[in-house]
Amino acid sequence: MRKTLARAKILKVIRSATHPMNYSEIKNRVGDTCNRVTIYRMLLRLEKESLIYRFPDFNGDFRYAICTDSGQISTNNHFQCLECNTVYNLKPENVAIQIPDDYLASTVHILAAGVCSECRAFNEKNN
Repeated sequence: MRKTLARAKILKVIRSATHPMNYSEIKNRVGDTCNRVTIYRMLLRLEKESLIYRFPDFNGDFRYAICTDSGQISTNNHFQCLECNTVYNLKPENVAIQIPDDYLASTVHILAAGVCSECRAFNEKNN
């Protein structure tokens, strides 16, 4: 497939993000340069090319992030703040998982929810 301006722009937006983004956040960053159909088509294409991955958050939206596959089991661990709705990446070493020996896992997605450190500090300051 040929590389398009829309593909490059959406990939750049996701690469430069500090956290996994949902469609609305991506749309806000690309502005009027891409319509809804083009954005969704490019997201599917980038996912098929294994450049990004998606996962559902606790609101039922899909979040998109850059693949960082190191050739081992792909582990994508996230924490969603239920107050500010931000989704943070967690380091794989911060989340322990055990998969039975008779299963062959290729991808593991973990999504934890609660209150992030920023919201927690804000709440403690204002209470």
